[in-house]
Amino acid sequence: MKTEAQRRTPDEAQATLDEIRRRGQKPRHRHEGNWLARRWARPTAVYGTWIALRLGVPADVVTAAAGFAWLAEAIAMAMGTPVAFMTGVGLGYLGFWLDHVDGQVARVRCEDRIEGIFLDFWIHTAHACMRGFGLGWGLFAATQRPIAVLAGMSAAFGWVMISHANDAAYKAIFAQLKKCREQGLSLRLRPNTDSVGMESIPHGISFRKLASWSLVKLQEPHCVLITMTILGFILLVDRNAGIAAWWAMLVFWSVTAPIVAIVRLTRKLRGNAISETFADWFESPADPVPGHRHSQAE
Repeated sequence: MKTEAQRRTPDEAQATLDEIRRRGQKPRHRHEGNWLARRWARPTAVYGTWIALRLGVPADVVTAAAGFAWLAEAIAMAMGTPVAFMTGVGLGYLGFWLDHVDGQVARVRCEDRIEGIFLDFWIHTAHACMRGFGLGWGLFAATQRPIAVLAGMSAAFGWVMISHANDAAYKAIFAQLKKCREQGLSLRLRPNTDSVGMESIPHGISFRKLASWSLVKLQEPHCVLITMTILGFILLVDRNAGIAAWWAMLVFWSVTAPIVAIVRLTRKLRGNAISETFADWFESPADPVPGHRHSQAE
């Protein structure tokens, strides 16, 4: 017996492309997120969602497939040849694309579970680590210089810490919610006032702040992937020039990624950013709950 909610919507296995666009896309999918997602991944993921629905592939399986694609990306780049590197870039785009298919499948099939979100975050963090190691080991394989592995490890550390910063913030917020529950405090969500739109270069700021913003953007996975694409083409055209560009790219990320991660951590701590987020999301009808920087997260 189908529930009333299921009777109101067409069978997901027979959903048309228009139905997938209506039910599978987020409300602000054309305005929020990075350029590559808005212009390419989300619109084309509709076709992958159409195939997954007809094959009966669960959203979690699509998420896992994205993870395996990114693992294969790292392995291919680690081989150190131009063709293998470009193959890795292609696998990187495949993982990025599948990472948008899974969400659409989950929304169309009403499988948008917390466990699925957890798996998605877990794979994103693992991918940050795998990509850095793949880039470092691949350059070592191409040049036989072990310091390339250390550079890859440094970039991987920075990217993982940048990714983990948000995860740790959510864990701290959840720990605070548990503490409020143990104290018998009643909380409710504040109305959503988030008006974040598409990416844009901030206006009316100093060169220092613009440079800082650019450094942060260049650590984001889609920017790393686009840079790797340019490097791949250079490697195919001129191997020596490509190796030099590979060194420059990896050294840049090995230095800037950890710096960005540490600066972001410092700003969150000094600016009480997590406490402010907690206060912005939750309120107590009787007694407002202040943020605690040293909550017991055990």
